[in-house]
Amino acid sequence: MEIKFKVLGITLVCLFLCTLFFGIATSGSGTNGYDPWVDLNDDGNIDYNDLYTFARAYGSSGTPINKTALLLELLSRIDSLNASLIALESRVEALEARIPKKGSIFIAPAAFTPEYSSSSYTKNPWRLHGYGGFYAQLQLPNGVIIKNMTCYLIDMVNDGKVTVMLLGMNFSEYPHEHPLTIPMGMVETGGTDKPGDVILYDDTIADNKIDNQYCTYTIEVAFTYDTALLAMGGIRIDYEYP
Repeated sequence: MEIKFKVLGITLVCLFLCTLFFGIATSGSGTNGYDPWVDLNDDGNIDYNDLYTFARAYGSSGTPINKTALLLELLSRIDSLNASLIALESRVEALEARIPKKGSIFIAPAAFTPEYSSSSYTKNPWRLHGYGGFYAQLQLPNGVIIKNMTCYLIDMVNDGKVTVMLLGMNFSEYPHEHPLTIPMGMVETGGTDKPGDVILYDDTIADNKIDNQYCTYTIEVAFTYDTALLAMGGIRIDYEYP
């Protein structure tokens, strides 16, 4: 008797599936159109393969799944991941914004002008030497921070030296003939030594934030006397954007 009921059940299922399949086949794309939930093997076609899968699962039992709720949960998780990605990108941009942007400028010997027109000197694109002081104006973007002054010098005598000074002139309180002079950095050769070609630097720059609204900036180079054995080959200023 049990076998008869099983045969009867299978027969009814087959008749039902055949009726469903026949309806789908004869209506082209189905009565209500293609339904991806019915496409059990996800091949884009609702055909006997889907019926075979359904027939094999017939009579089984288990915990049902709310497919709509599952889909909504997956969409919610995708939205959450997208929000996390956006937040992470914002943090990366904020960190990149905090990284100082660096720059540098090189002042060649030809840019310097003697303090007095009567001074004796020799100047070309790669070397400057002479008697007394020489000046070059320093132009930097407003708000940058000077980090270092590197000086390329020659001192091959034992009775003289080369001195380089970075100066700021503040015109906010003394706008006319006597602006406030701000010593910002200095290097000089040894005087009694004979170092030859040397590279000296000062990375302890005072008042090192550029203020183009009230201040101008100058580099001064001074030689003890005029000789090719006391010379300057250029000045490099390194700075960072805040």
